Amino acid sequence: MKSHRLSHSLDNLAPVYCYQAFGLTIESALPFPELLPAEGAADVTISYGAVPDSLGSVEQRGSYFQADAGAFLLKLEGIAKYLVIGGERIIIERVPGVQDREVRLFLLGSALAALLQQRGLLPLHGCAVAVNGGAAVFVGLSGCGKSTLAGVLRQRGYRIMADDVTVISGAASGAPLVLAAYPQLKLWADAVEVLGKNPGDLSQIRAGTEKYGLPLEAGFTNNSLPLTRVYELLASNSQDFELTSLQGMDKLTVLMRHTYRLRFLAGTLGKQRHFEQCGRVARHCPVSRLVRPLYPFRLEELADLVEQDWA
Repeated sequence: MKSHRLSHSLDNLAPVYCYQAFGLTIESALPFPELLPAEGAADVTISYGAVPDSLGSVEQRGSYFQADAGAFLLKLEGIAKYLVIGGERIIIERVPGVQDREVRLFLLGSALAALLQQRGLLPLHGCAVAVNGGAAVFVGLSGCGKSTLAGVLRQRGYRIMADDVTVISGAASGAPLVLAAYPQLKLWADAVEVLGKNPGDLSQIRAGTEKYGLPLEAGFTNNSLPLTRVYELLASNSQDFELTSLQGMDKLTVLMRHTYRLRFLAGTLGKQRHFEQCGRVARHCPVSRLVRPLYPFRLEELADLVEQDWA
């Protein structure tokens, strides 16, 4: 990919670590204990350097970001500035004294999502589970139970492909692919306990929060798999479970609504391209709405329902 015009003015240190995630080889000056090691030529480089306060031109703007077709700027007070260029490069200017985990959190979230969008990939806010040679993806709002459900499915012998950000590689023909991310679930303390783990044994995702990283180890697969189904997970005050197969525009709406960092799209991927991507995914796999009781979280029953649907 062609480098953005801003890149020539930014001198960076050579990367010293090499990882893989989302089908990419990543060289980084910042260590990422969450990611799997890799070798070979880099698709993406992450380095330190000076980052401007604004882009030369802006197609989409928010309170903490700016984006155009070739670059994305993320500014987080007290943590770092991130410049994402052409789907190939992320430059970090960090605040002195900030912890690595703070810098990594937003790099693996918003900054990497923007890079994936620049590369023409579709990131969804959800988790992915390998099932019968394909991938089932659970999308939904934060707190609806996606990661917790993935955790109990892992305990039942399924392998996890992605959590929080699930990336779809579009295909002109055939089923789109789900690209494996990295072997970690992000869970709130009560979800960790539901899965029979002690939060005190895990690393906090961010200082001052009760969210933890659960390593998946053998419960992770690094293989990319064809997307076979999508579930929108919702919670309601009803005590009944409900599984509904969606059709037509309802399928498309679910995929568009749960695109990760949807606000970035006008400046990175582009709204028209996003619409076309979601349309291709909707045509190639079933999309269902899965409603669970809000309280109590009847997790085992939810997992039973999902397994019955797969069968």
